[in-house]
Amino acid sequence: MEGVREMCAKQSMIDCLNENSALLYNAAFRLVGQDSLAVELISKAVGGLMPVQDMAPKDLAREILKKMCRIYLQFYQEEPKGVKGNPRQVDTLLMMLPPKEKLALVLYDVLKLSRAEVIQILGEPEEAFQARLSRGRNMMKDSLKLVG
Repeated sequence: MEGVREMCAKQSMIDCLNENSALLYNAAFRLVGQDSLAVELISKAVGGLMPVQDMAPKDLAREILKKMCRIYLQFYQEEPKGVKGNPRQVDTLLMMLPPKEKLALVLYDVLKLSRAEVIQILGEPEEAFQARLSRGRNMMKDSLKLVG
């Protein structure tokens, strides 16, 4: 019986990754800015989850996103000192945001998740999410004015 449960849990994870690979990769890449680091972030998040067998792929993807956010915040608490490359690119400016503001902006504005989904993923009150989103947007506007 245990073997059947493990197989179902593995199949759930495979289905989730197949259906949500673009979303997960896009989120990871926007957070860390490098392909290899994005893949590593996803791998750590997936590897750190308990096997789940009765979860829809979208719900499992949300759990993976939550885990990715926690891992990201754990390892990337420092604000970036600067980014090499063309400063006119929005992606480059996005990489310069503090980690928590970047998370709010990427999940809500870039990946177009709903407010409720982002608040659930971040595990913070709506007011904290709104403050981070507002700060992140203002930082992006200010940066765009400077380079524009």
